[in-house]
Amino acid sequence: AAFLLLFLLTQWNHWSGAMERDEGEYAYAAELLRSGGMPYTESFMQKPPVIVYLYYMAQTIAASSVVPIRVLSSLFLLATVVLTAWIACRRCGKVAGIAVLFFLPVLLTNPYLYPFAANTEKFMVLPMMGVLGLSTLFPSRVSLRYAMTAGALASMAVLTKPICIPILLCIFLFWIGSLLRENPHPSSLTVPISGWIAGAALAGLILCLPILVGGAWSDMWQCTVIFNRYYAQSLGLSFDYFY
Repeated sequence: AAFLLLFLLTQWNHWSGAMERDEGEYAYAAELLRSGGMPYTESFMQKPPVIVYLYYMAQTIAASSVVPIRVLSSLFLLATVVLTAWIACRRCGKVAGIAVLFFLPVLLTNPYLYPFAANTEKFMVLPMMGVLGLSTLFPSRVSLRYAMTAGALASMAVLTKPICIPILLCIFLFWIGSLLRENPHPSSLTVPISGWIAGAALAGLILCLPILVGGAWSDMWQCTVIFNRYYAQSLGLSFDYFY
């Protein structure tokens, strides 16, 4: 109860605040999709499509209000904190889990992180941490079903914001190392890797299907990959594809 009260105190006061720059971009893309239009083709949209779908869902509750998407982002953040605390508890003990519950919500209000906007980062972290959670739950052996779930979560995270790709690669590499410690034969990786690839491909296809059907794949590539590549290069960033 104390944790929930702390979390609510760090979140409630921004739910009705004015939209910031990126939120307007996502909201307009979602409005286009609701009205039969197509983001990327009829508007510039620099992020992959998952954030558009989330704003679409929020607009079905109240099309002209920022409250539903802000509340949804807080729910994603709440789930992320709880999941992170569980991972900390599982890996480092109960004290670490409790510390995460009470410190992480406060740390995430750092102004540098744009904490009050319903931005892609808030929605990206949950599926990314879901992959880490599955690797924590099944460190030495994983069934095809859970491997596919991990792949699907990774795909969802990437299609929310691709900056998570290097982190996901690290998680999967450490997971492979953990699996090989249990069974060093390379054939032991057949099921996990097959599941990861199949889950990621299936989820990616489903999440991109509206864009494919709408004929906006090429425009999405231009907006989310080509533009961000040059934008990142202009800032002197070396990992431009992951920006």
